[in-house]
Amino acid sequence: MLATVSLMLDGLQKRFFTRALSMVSMQFQVLKSHVTLYRYAVKSVIFIFCVLVNAKTNAMIYDNRFVPLFEKIRLKPAGLLSSWSGDIFLATASMAVDDNSSQKEIGIPEIYGQLDEGQLGAACTAVGKTNPLPTEWLNRAIPLKVDGKQQIEGVTLSCYQPFWNQFIVGGSAVIMRVNARNEFRVRDKVDLSGFDSLGNLLTLDDRIELSASLRQMFNELSLHENASVQTGIGDIDLFLGAYHTWNFTCKFRRIDLDYRLGTYIPAGLRRSIDVPASIPFGGNGHWGIYADIQALFELKEDVKLGVTGRVIKRLPRTLTERISVTGEPLIFAANVGTLHQNPGLTYVFSSVFALEQLRKGLGVSIRYTLIHHRQDEFRADPSCQAQAALPADFNSMKVRSGWGQDYVTLSAFYELNWLTNQEQLIPTVWASWDIPATLWVTGLSAKTHALSAGIEFSF
Repeated sequence: MLATVSLMLDGLQKRFFTRALSMVSMQFQVLKSHVTLYRYAVKSVIFIFCVLVNAKTNAMIYDNRFVPLFEKIRLKPAGLLSSWSGDIFLATASMAVDDNSSQKEIGIPEIYGQLDEGQLGAACTAVGKTNPLPTEWLNRAIPLKVDGKQQIEGVTLSCYQPFWNQFIVGGSAVIMRVNARNEFRVRDKVDLSGFDSLGNLLTLDDRIELSASLRQMFNELSLHENASVQTGIGDIDLFLGAYHTWNFTCKFRRIDLDYRLGTYIPAGLRRSIDVPASIPFGGNGHWGIYADIQALFELKEDVKLGVTGRVIKRLPRTLTERISVTGEPLIFAANVGTLHQNPGLTYVFSSVFALEQLRKGLGVSIRYTLIHHRQDEFRADPSCQAQAALPADFNSMKVRSGWGQDYVTLSAFYELNWLTNQEQLIPTVWASWDIPATLWVTGLSAKTHALSAGIEFSF
């Protein structure tokens, strides 16, 4: 009897340990898979980071009228040191500036022109869609006030690499999140007799009726959203350049000249033609090329003056876009079709004055940036006969495509000498504030304020 019980206990013990080992083995496999997945995720993040960094990332997209993505001016001599840096930025805008002749404040969506509900209704009729305006409102000017607000957060990374004797390679990219919304309201006075303004005040019922008609028009035109949330990368900028240095010449302690040829890779998010509040994160799908020259003058020890000039050309392309019919703004245009767009040239001028080593590594700088973008050319796609037969007002689109900006940037920077004993590895932290100005060419661009902070390692 005892022998039988002993054998039964041995069997139970073996089965228990077998099952226990099996469960431990299963848990180990699960843990191993989790570790493998974790390692893969870490490697993926490191890989993406290395790709961004080795792609020479830094925000330098000057030809964007919504977000001031300006290159950080290098105060260290060109070619002397390589550098890695990263920064975060926050930006906000609730107003824009009208054309350069008036420079009055307008809503951000009104960069593309003033929205008139009567005009938009006529455009709906012209393209064969229903005009929901009541009969008494037909063929009358019904101007709308369109306000907008944009809140932007982003991250940039940077790498600047000299090679051989007098050559440099670099580039730019940015990761952003943009929250934007539009608000519509009928202006207080509406022209009730066509072009002969009577200055009649609208009643509450009138406003409700016109707001309902506007919503119906937007549904007819597939404009379904008044808000937009966009997250993605901007265009990638790659450049190849050369530099030259002169010491103690022309009454300067040092002169550094840096000249580049570069390209914009259109990797950035594009504006959605069905979401009027959306914005492009770069050139809206256009490849770009540019020539750039930068000069840094050391006036005396720790006092520097920098000057930058750049010419940018975005290459033409054929795209699907909204097309104005009766002069309505492009982002609300009644027609959608294929067109050929040839962007105008963009000219950039920037100067910076910097004082370094004010107190144990602390420095400050002030910078002025001026940007002027010439008007784009639009025309129907000649390969699409059906599109060419539809009405189009390319001239109104062209007039609002040229724009200008000028900004003043205040910066402070500090060298963290106490972090390392090696002079070439001393990190520098900085903070900047980009302030929109209206000194020269500002027009048809958003008044965006931006704050940024970052760190740079030179080696």
